[in-house]
Amino acid sequence: VAPDGFDIIDMTAGGQINSDQRRNLGSVAKVLQHAASNKLFEGENEHLSSMNNYLSETYQEFSSCWNTRMQLPLRKMTY
Repeated sequence: VAPDGFDIIDMTAGGQINSDQRRNLGSVAKVLQHAASNKLFEGENEHLSSMNNYLSETYQEFSSCWNTRMQLPLRKMTY
């Protein structure tokens, strides 16, 4: 995931993010991906395994919230 490729941060005037910023934003993206897919950290990401219980416990809440939002009626579009 390239955080600067999705307008997550301001990249005006040819700015760039440094390697620490890129790595930190990539870690945040990794945690969000695991939270959304109910995937636990293991293997290469063993150092993040202390978050597994939290991710498992909150997945149902996350899923329920998402499903509720997906069922909201769409607003009529007016041109």
